[in-house]
Amino acid sequence: FEFGVYRGQSIISMGILLKRLGSNKKIYGFDSFSGFPNYHENDSLDKFNELSGSLFENEISRRIELVTRLKKELSNTDTSPANISSSGEFNDTSYDAVKSKIELFGLDNIELIEGDFSDTIPAFFEEKQKTIFSANIDCDLYGGYKICLPYISEYLRIGGYVHLDEYYSIKFPGARIACEEFLSSN
Repeated sequence: FEFGVYRGQSIISMGILLKRLGSNKKIYGFDSFSGFPNYHENDSLDKFNELSGSLFENEISRRIELVTRLKKELSNTDTSPANISSSGEFNDTSYDAVKSKIELFGLDNIELIEGDFSDTIPAFFEEKQKTIFSANIDCDLYGGYKICLPYISEYLRIGGYVHLDEYYSIKFPGARIACEEFLSSN
């Protein structure tokens, strides 16, 4: 499972690897394919300083302060979740573009699920009730992690793997905050 597909580099690489290994596993990729849906207050870069020492190591807070200051000096604009990433809001992609790449490589082991996570993830698991062998959460923001984690926890097989792409991010504090909230109550 991949939560946050963007242009498909990770999911296509995994699809090719599984084919070469002779695996019959299928990969499900969830994305809006239209960029970030919205921001939660926990996605604010100020959270790095506010939670420094409790959720974020002082070194991470120091680095985000440096990146924020440099970006402001170079572009004369304040940083935000919308502009901190070199990929912007990840809206320069489309379902059709990623689907075309998948077809170009002849990968019949990938299924894309397009739409807002709050709609697609609950509907998918209600309908299909698949078990999860491996999950890559790469959706950057608090809301995406908050939606994904309970489903991954419920359907993850014993011995399964979860990759939290932004847990140590110096750009997206919301991901770590959502993880810590989930883990503290589960």
